[in-house]
Amino acid sequence: MRISRPAAVKLHATDEGKGHALIAAAAATHPGIETGRAEVAKCRCARVDVDPVIERIGNAARAGTLPVQVFAARMAPGAAGVQVRTAEGGTGSQELRAALGGLAGSVPVTLVEGREIHGPDGTDRPPPSTPVP
Repeated sequence: MRISRPAAVKLHATDEGKGHALIAAAAATHPGIETGRAEVAKCRCARVDVDPVIERIGNAARAGTLPVQVFAARMAPGAAGVQVRTAEGGTGSQELRAALGGLAGSVPVTLVEGREIHGPDGTDRPPPSTPVP
């Protein structure tokens, strides 16, 4: 679900009818909520299908078994599949496309050029936890 401006809620659903039914059920269960600005957008992929692909790509990247360095994988905009951030030149690599295709099955994969993700201190370490007072 994405909150967009001006103050609308967009629900991405692989089945638009079920998306509308979910909004109607929310309105019936919670009569005080406003659903008039809720929109349903058809999307190609469900998170249940995309998340395992992201995990497999991440595992292969950490193991160093992909032919080109991969920095990150995430749900593609509009739930259109998986978006993979790769090193310079990776977007044109047929070997990388083939390897990712084998990991993704029927889930579409798009490649974008990017950089390695670092923590706020410039290392790969996650930021320290902030103590709660």
